[in-house]
Amino acid sequence: TSVPDDAPSKTESFPVLTGKNSEPGSSSPRARNLASAQGVDISSVSGTGPSGRIIERDVIKINSGNAPASAVAIEKMLSSGGVRPAVGSGIGGRVLSSDIDSSIGINSEPAAAKSISTEIPVKGVRKIISGLMLKSLTTTAQLTLNSSANAENLLALRKRLKNSSKSLGLNRISVNDLVMFAVVRTLKDYPELNAHFLGDKIIQYGNVNLGIAVDTDRGLMVPVVKNVQNLSLKDFASGNRAVYDRISSNTILPEELSGATFTVTNLGSLGIESFTPVLNIPEVAILGVNSIYLKPVMKNGEVVHESFIGLSLTFNHQALDGAPAAGFLHQLSKNIKDIDLMMAV
Repeated sequence: TSVPDDAPSKTESFPVLTGKNSEPGSSSPRARNLASAQGVDISSVSGTGPSGRIIERDVIKINSGNAPASAVAIEKMLSSGGVRPAVGSGIGGRVLSSDIDSSIGINSEPAAAKSISTEIPVKGVRKIISGLMLKSLTTTAQLTLNSSANAENLLALRKRLKNSSKSLGLNRISVNDLVMFAVVRTLKDYPELNAHFLGDKIIQYGNVNLGIAVDTDRGLMVPVVKNVQNLSLKDFASGNRAVYDRISSNTILPEELSGATFTVTNLGSLGIESFTPVLNIPEVAILGVNSIYLKPVMKNGEVVHESFIGLSLTFNHQALDGAPAAGFLHQLSKNIKDIDLMMAV
């Protein structure tokens, strides 16, 4: 078992030092024990006892100007012959094992553990992203609301779609597709969130151009699936996949990376329970989709655990008050909970 550097010294755990003055009779047992505990070479101590015998006060005197040493440091001094500094690098000048390593020319950090610095220039997509994120945070009044939605029906529907006949073209529809479909349907009743803030005016859009944040090898990209407000679930999911494919194959067109009226970013697959999405300006809102987790709920007089999905809505308080933002998040939660009913409307 290793001993931490700040462990108290124990005199009985160290061997008695030997040296020219350490033969029986040349130093007292108390002096030898104290010298051992303090990491002092007793052969270097001048004795003031009878016949020049080294006694305890001689060791105390020679060590009076030194800071205390850790048990590990003392062991290292005894085994390696390292020099004890008067003041160490520990709290209050305490001498640590690394101080002894330095005295005998040993780098206390293993070569394999040395950090290797890599200089990465900020350019290309990274430079664009850094500029946009800074501008977003410094030019808008961003506020994030966190909520959750019962995901039992969502997961059940996803399971049915996955197990459906391939001829229907529905088995590749994902949970994220379903959540974004619910977002589009909910935005119809909350046009305040499907909007751009331009400083001196706010533009609310009748059509929904949905931005989908995607992590790529080149950095964060936000392709836009346009005019999705009246699409069926099948067509909506098909449009999403087409955009993902073009992102993956690096064939996405510049016009497909702009013009979003509302954006969704999903970190749920990475286990994130809650986060603060940054606005994709000039949009006034962005939804963060979090992980699905079990939550205790009361049902028929008993506590049961059901699946919930976390939702984080960031909005620009310059363009939007808290009430409509909270209302949108509340309605979205209801639409996800009752997604079967929502799709029937």
